[in-house]
Amino acid sequence: MHIWPPELSPVFMRRVNGGCVVLFTILTVVQNFTDWSESVTYVSNLSTIALVLSSLGAWQASRVEVNLADTDVAADVVDAIVEKTEINPNEG
Repeated sequence: MHIWPPELSPVFMRRVNGGCVVLFTILTVVQNFTDWSESVTYVSNLSTIALVLSSLGAWQASRVEVNLADTDVAADVVDAIVEKTEINPNEG
């Protein structure tokens, strides 16, 4: 059983992204009422978090593209149509 890296399913990624939205919304409200935005440490940490999350988003998007490239959806649809269609040359 693998513990790391976790299985990054779309459901898990949606929960992570939703949590990040809530966290950054709270941080934005708090920074408006404090002097956090004046702090170099705060800006540096926020930039690092933004870099990590954007890299994670790009990585997840590339995973989706790889999965789409590995599956030939059009061929699967055509095969399903051919299997379900009966052609009789004597009719019509």
